[in-house]
Amino acid sequence: MALYSSTLDCISLSHCALATMEKPHYGRTGLLASRLSGLPVAQPRLVTSSSGVVSPSRTLKWYPSLLTVPQQLLDALRREDDGEEDGLESAGHKFSADPTLVTYLRVATIAESLIQRWHRGRSTQSGAPSLKVSSSRAQVAGLYASILKWARGKVNASTHASSSAPLKQGTFFVPAYKLLVMKDEKRVVEYANITRRSVWLLGKEPVVNDVPLEHPSCSGQHAALEMRFVLVDEAPLSQFIEAQTKGASTPHAALPCYTPDSNELRALCEGMWQVLADQQEAAGEDATGVWTVELQLVDLGSTNFTKLNGAVVPAMEPTTVIESDVLEFGCSTRKYVVLRSA
Repeated sequence: MALYSSTLDCISLSHCALATMEKPHYGRTGLLASRLSGLPVAQPRLVTSSSGVVSPSRTLKWYPSLLTVPQQLLDALRREDDGEEDGLESAGHKFSADPTLVTYLRVATIAESLIQRWHRGRSTQSGAPSLKVSSSRAQVAGLYASILKWARGKVNASTHASSSAPLKQGTFFVPAYKLLVMKDEKRVVEYANITRRSVWLLGKEPVVNDVPLEHPSCSGQHAALEMRFVLVDEAPLSQFIEAQTKGASTPHAALPCYTPDSNELRALCEGMWQVLADQQEAAGEDATGVWTVELQLVDLGSTNFTKLNGAVVPAMEPTTVIESDVLEFGCSTRKYVVLRSA
């Protein structure tokens, strides 16, 4: 999978709905140093037709989250974890101590946490969890844009954290997994080093998917395995958001704190930023004590669901997978086992 040549971190602002296939639009946050950024997939993979010809009328159900690790950053982190020299960094410098990455991770965590919670609230209101991402893409884009606008203003108006406190140079651990496909307790195929790529797509459509799912019950674009930054301890941030939005049984766009460009939204973002800053201070200013890199499974709103160790995975909700986890797709009897690479 070739890396898209973009030198800026990108995000899908159109947010493809589960039942709708449309061309994504990628905006730029401007928060991440160019040497760390770039899309996790090649541009033709994002917009393609069944014949393999790039088409503006059809796109993937999967889209990169702000927390999806860009491919060139994943490569650099893996080399750094292995103790290899990397031409992208100066001698003695580690990516975990890069102030632009720390700032970016805070902003990305704030944005994705709020939008994931907003989606959950809408799904509770509708009573249809599997359709939660069918909410207005314009509203979601508005939330993203407002959060990024706040973030750029904060970065421009304040002195960077690195100038007041040196960042500890820890190393992000990148797990090394492979995917073993089993049927009737027999090995069918093995996909090696799956954690060396930012994303693997799984489904029936041969053109866009990396792992073909041939059973009739599987969807054309069924699920994704992607490398993401994940909070080591989500409780403090979740508790803060809950406290700030209490009194509302289900969070949704009508709440002031979810209204684009509102004072309530900016105040919520400021508070979340401080929670993350406190966590990093408690970790000795080491970003690797706040975030980790994990392999996560995302169901793309499949018709017949995705299972992790026998339990159905909620649509469009990233779930961490670890060694010995077993994935199942649709009604297929094949088992997809996550194993540690040798």
